[in-house]
Amino acid sequence: MSIATVLAPSRNTAYTRPGSNQIEIYFSIAQRNVLTPNDFDSLAQVARSLNDFECHYNTVAEPSGWKFTRDKLNDLITRLASPNSSRSRPDP
Repeated sequence: MSIATVLAPSRNTAYTRPGSNQIEIYFSIAQRNVLTPNDFDSLAQVARSLNDFECHYNTVAEPSGWKFTRDKLNDLITRLASPNSSRSRPDP
């Protein structure tokens, strides 16, 4: 069960590759920086720590250095559409 399911159990979720969307990235960072090790005395302390982390993260977060350009996407689509496609991943 993911932390997103625990924190928002009533939301409908769709499967995506882990780390492929922003919420998964955010929760993985929160897991590493706030929730590990799990040595909290109460649920209120967990909530306080997560809230403090959110406030801090909102001030220091920067966009990811996305390297998959539009041109690379177009090349991939062209390769996948060709009859001789090997269905391989694009070159970095």
